Amino acid sequence: MYSLNFTREWDSALFEFTKLLRERLGNNLVMIIGLDENEKVYDSNVLVVVRSKTDDVIMSIADVALDVNSKYNCSINFHVIQNG
Repeated sequence: MYSLNFTREWDSALFEFTKLLRERLGNNLVMIIGLDENEKVYDSNVLVVVRSKTDDVIMSIADVALDVNSKYNCSINFHVIQNG
């Protein structure tokens, strides 16, 4: 089940992160998996799956994460993997 509770800042930040990445990466974005903010796997709380992982793609994701982190009182720490 997928649910976002927009009374929680983390959910709002994750929603905006997803929306902005979809706009920037288009069809290159395959999936985003977000944990609770304080849970971490490999020092990250958000997994970003892309079709093609390049330095430009990673920098775009980093830019979006910085923008969202500065807007909300939370910290998106992402990890990027390539699908397939």
